[in-house]
Amino acid sequence: MSIFISNLAFQGLSCGAMRYIPDDIGIEIFCEIGNDYYWDHLLPLLLNNRKIPLSLHGPFQRLDLSDPDADFAAIKDAYIWAFELGKKYGAKDCVCHPYSGHRPCDETVASISVAKETTLKRIIELDRIANIYGIQLLIENMPETDGLLDEKSFINLFSPYKDLRFLIDTGHAHLQHWDMRYVLNELGDRVLAYHINDNFGDFDTHLKVGEGSFDWDEFFSLYKQYTPAANLVLEYNNGPLESILDSVSLVKKYLV
Repeated sequence: MSIFISNLAFQGLSCGAMRYIPDDIGIEIFCEIGNDYYWDHLLPLLLNNRKIPLSLHGPFQRLDLSDPDADFAAIKDAYIWAFELGKKYGAKDCVCHPYSGHRPCDETVASISVAKETTLKRIIELDRIANIYGIQLLIENMPETDGLLDEKSFINLFSPYKDLRFLIDTGHAHLQHWDMRYVLNELGDRVLAYHINDNFGDFDTHLKVGEGSFDWDEFFSLYKQYTPAANLVLEYNNGPLESILDSVSLVKKYLV
């Protein structure tokens, strides 16, 4: 198990501040916020002497794996660029949003079924390509309460495919009222990582641990029981770095 800090709180010009993160803590980047020039100048600085491999958050803006009309060739190109970036800088995993958030506009049973089938087919293909680059694709749960996949449909859709692996976002799970014991009992050690963040069950605010209403005592008890080797990525919307490092210390206390 390793602890990571996401650059969600350090985007744009502020991302350089992540070089002050202690080298025994990993970093996860939203790769699509920068081009090759941006990352080729910044990542060597951020990764210098860092003991933990880079983690990627894959592309997702204006990109919907569940839309059968979306150009999958263009989606694959976006992910291949991310995989190439990850291979260049030693990334071991890449987070994948299985859909853009909401259900198909017409919300018919048929359209929802097609959206789920489209998502699954495309994720299996992206997982195959990721493996070529030596990167593990991690499927993330989404936050929208009217979304395509609730906890049971998420598990029913992906769980039968034993090569697939997962990242659970605690804030997203809180918004959808997921039963974490059920989820972890079903997925077990196929959950390789978590996005750790809090909210009050109303908006995806990415607060720090303890700043919302998520039950962290219960979560860490289940974490230690079912997925003690899974990585913990602190994906917070705001810094400063000192307060995020304080949160790292709090998380470590929960792990004792």
